[in-house]
Amino acid sequence: MRTASKKLLLTIIFAALLITASALYLNRASEEDEYEAEVRRLFQKVKADTESLRNLTSTNPINLKVVDISFFQKDTSDGVDELDAAREALYKSLLLVPQNFSIKEYKKERAGLVVAAASAYTLYIVREYFNPHSDDAPRILAHEYTHILQYNRAKHSKFLTMDSQLAWSAFIEGEADLVAELYTSNKTGRLTSTMPMPKPPKSGINKWFVDQLTLFPYIYGLTFAYKIYVAEGWRGLDQAHVEPPTSTAEILYPNLYLSGFKPAYPNNPSPPTSGWRIYYPDVLGAYFFNLFLTRTLDSEEALKATSWWIGDNSTLYLNEEDLLLYWQINLSTDEQAKTLKQMLYSELSGALSKDGRILRIDGRNLAMLTQDTKLLIVSASNPSLAEAALRDLTHKGFD
Repeated sequence: MRTASKKLLLTIIFAALLITASALYLNRASEEDEYEAEVRRLFQKVKADTESLRNLTSTNPINLKVVDISFFQKDTSDGVDELDAAREALYKSLLLVPQNFSIKEYKKERAGLVVAAASAYTLYIVREYFNPHSDDAPRILAHEYTHILQYNRAKHSKFLTMDSQLAWSAFIEGEADLVAELYTSNKTGRLTSTMPMPKPPKSGINKWFVDQLTLFPYIYGLTFAYKIYVAEGWRGLDQAHVEPPTSTAEILYPNLYLSGFKPAYPNNPSPPTSGWRIYYPDVLGAYFFNLFLTRTLDSEEALKATSWWIGDNSTLYLNEEDLLLYWQINLSTDEQAKTLKQMLYSELSGALSKDGRILRIDGRNLAMLTQDTKLLIVSASNPSLAEAALRDLTHKGFD
């Protein structure tokens, strides 16, 4: 009897624990269901209001998914992204990140910083970060739903340069921000038109430069979209989907876009010796140029010089372990090119070569040349390579 009683008691205890666990699970599931239901109710309202404001509707049903933050946390432990590796080498060549900087580690640190996101006709809501009862919730949903409306607009060609990619992203994020602003605060004439002036931290560059590139669409896009909206209404933004901005200069200075500005892209010279291959060619753009100048010049001086930019072309060459960068910037006048060269040599702090043309800074060798309206920035991984490049360029010129 004692054995039977003990078995019965254990059975009752196990059953009680199972019932308790089931109740807790059902209660948790109920809370999750209520959270998702609240999100869906809010989204339906925001969706209808956003469509009315923008006078657009989605051509496909919307799939709303509530996910955990782990959904966006990428595994970056394996593999090498060749484009990332090349851009990291470019940043280091121009002294914009420390020599121990890792773009792979940078992306790993930033992974998972998502509240909500849209992809095609799916809207993802991150449970840990999105609060449907917060004041920001309607704005976030209006912004993300605008991305879905953008997806079924006029299709655009693939943007192949850093400059054009940043410009397109700024337009897309700016339009989404504008819709969200107008929806949540009904602003029609109060958005700032003052251009932000990035200021690097006094303690050193570190990740600041890459942060500024990453955040560019979110910092500058709204002002661009707003100026197009004020000038031409929604029709102007509709047209921008057909003829989008192709340079960050147009984002920084929207009047350039409105006037039909097109950048002038120079041709870069070849290395002074054989055996080199093109590792990474790109158009870096006016904003990248601004950040490069801000590393050395006062923010206001850098902003003024940025307005002189009318095009650029960069080519990073590789020969075994040696790197050679030619970055040629087209400016408005030859006087601007000469002035900027003098300012950079004056402000950059490093050991000068005997002839006073090569700056040796943090393991890199930088030099600057001008020809007519063009400024050519040369960066080499060793002094003899820099000297050979300068002799060659002085002899045959460039572009």
